[in-house]
Amino acid sequence: LAFWKNMHCLSFLKKNPPQKKMNDVFVVRHGERADFPTVSQQSVDYEYEYDPPLTPFGITQATKTGEFIRDEYRHQNADFIIYSSPFLRCLQTASNIAKQLDTTQVTIEDG
Repeated sequence: LAFWKNMHCLSFLKKNPPQKKMNDVFVVRHGERADFPTVSQQSVDYEYEYDPPLTPFGITQATKTGEFIRDEYRHQNADFIIYSSPFLRCLQTASNIAKQLDTTQVTIEDG
């Protein structure tokens, strides 16, 4: 019965292919920030009080996030578009994710 259902689904899809490719959207918050190190308790010196960088743990979080996305989509020939706010911690998160996805393009969006 399961085989027949699968064959029926395949037959239906061949006769009625999807009109558009589906898109997945990930919303990712920045990694651990230097002015609020909740997990690592690592201190990082930074120049601008209002724009703290990531801690080393925050960079690891961003890298692991990129690895997860890459591994989930490795067989799908996916194109990735990355948007980031202009804050340093967000750009660091986006760039570390982008490295794992073999892309260098990060679009900066205000607000």
